[in-house]
Amino acid sequence: MASPPKAKPAILFIEGAWRTFTAYDPFFDIVRARGYELITPLLLTNTPAWKTLEDPPVDDINHMASAARDLADSGREFVCVMHSYGGAIGTEAMAGLGVDERRARGLAGGVTPLIYITAFMVEVGKSLEDTAPAAQIGWIGYEGDLKVFLPGFDIGGKWYNDLPKDKQQRQLAQTIPHPKAGPFRRPEVVAYDKIPTTFVYCTEDNAFPYTVQRALVAAHKSNGIHVDEETVEAGHYPFLSVPEKLADVVLEWC
Repeated sequence: MASPPKAKPAILFIEGAWRTFTAYDPFFDIVRARGYELITPLLLTNTPAWKTLEDPPVDDINHMASAARDLADSGREFVCVMHSYGGAIGTEAMAGLGVDERRARGLAGGVTPLIYITAFMVEVGKSLEDTAPAAQIGWIGYEGDLKVFLPGFDIGGKWYNDLPKDKQQRQLAQTIPHPKAGPFRRPEVVAYDKIPTTFVYCTEDNAFPYTVQRALVAAHKSNGIHVDEETVEAGHYPFLSVPEKLADVVLEWC
């Protein structure tokens, strides 16, 4: 007798900075239509609560780790999909929660794989500001306790260059503040050294350029980290421009 088909894992999604889920909804709709459960605990720094946080990146990490532990402790296996800044949060939050790690401790459930979509695979002790200083990026800076876009730059062309201009402007109008503390967080642990990891390159990304994405992954591979690789021809938000294609790529790993 044929064994029953394996149940589809849940997908825990960690979004990037400056945006809520309106930037991801086309992708979410497709994933849900294909029968996957999406768990989407919005980063605290993407809510009005960010103003009350004592340590925004740590609060985000703890928030996502709590959501992941709840899934794992219920015996669920799930995939963690991260975008942009969400990679920095998920890298720490998923540490210790891998399926194999938990099984070795006699526990069911856990995360596998990690999927980074043009997202930051941060290193222990090395912040985003260390890796990609705002001064070198040029169109990003700091004002008070915020990380901001500097005037005089086509931010729509950085983030949404593969969308028509009118859609770029509609997306930019939904941008929300992002605290300065996030890029200065130096990770204490990482998850990708013990959990299977896939990186999805976005070849047309003007915010996190393709060459920089590849250099990031190459550096990890040179340190002995195994990273599976996928590619989509899209800008920084493939969730908006090529949601069907992105879903095809991501769900192959789920």
